[in-house]
Amino acid sequence: MTMQNADIADIFNQMADLLEIEGENVFRVRAYRNAARTVADLPYSVSRMAASAESLTQLPGIGKDLASKIMEICQTGALAKLKELEAKTPPELCRLLKIANLGPKRVKALQQALGIRNLDDLKAAARAGKIQQVEGFGVKTEQSILEALDAQVPQEAQRFKLFAAEQRAQDLVDFLSKARGIEQIAVAGSLRRRKETVGDLDILVTCRDADMVIVKNASGADRARFEILGINTPVITPTDNLDQFLNRPALSGVVPTAANHWGKFVVLAEPIR
Repeated sequence: MTMQNADIADIFNQMADLLEIEGENVFRVRAYRNAARTVADLPYSVSRMAASAESLTQLPGIGKDLASKIMEICQTGALAKLKELEAKTPPELCRLLKIANLGPKRVKALQQALGIRNLDDLKAAARAGKIQQVEGFGVKTEQSILEALDAQVPQEAQRFKLFAAEQRAQDLVDFLSKARGIEQIAVAGSLRRRKETVGDLDILVTCRDADMVIVKNASGADRARFEILGINTPVITPTDNLDQFLNRPALSGVVPTAANHWGKFVVLAEPIR
């Protein structure tokens, strides 16, 4: 899939977070954050600019070095420099920066002293009284970290600007259009209504019955029309009937869980009761 503006901005923000934890020059960190903001706020595709050989340095805050990194991301879908940083510093550490009283220096100190790599490690160390033993910390700091962790609430679903949502939707439409038996694909919901921000994407798909993937509701509870189900197992396996498995796939649907189905989706063409 084409790298969208939001993808490029995410990579630059990850770079900034990891560089900050590593104690890099503040101006370098700021350059990545400014570049991420510039790319994310653009009302047109940076990937298309790169593909058409337009000069990326004309963008605010984008010099030759950052322009070359944008080209690398667009062409390869990744950034080698980010992979180098992730090999040295666990990317999960970036989430610790959002905890009160934990700046980049303290996050790095906890990683080196206690091997803390993520929020679960941080919480376990705080509850075991290990953080107060690290130089530069103390009982009060440890307690404030515990309170901040306990006060955390699940984040609300992220909302995207209209242009970013359009890019994501087009990627999905292009992907779905390659599936066998698809007749029509239409974008619906807040994107179709041209809202300023979009929380989720509604894509309606119609297909020929002979090629329709059947999702059987095995959740044990009623599921409303178009409600998402998590994929569990094939209803028909190759050992049962290879021809039917290949030509009329049927999947078992269960109530989705974050652990098993986060970031995945199923398009349902019919009510499932």
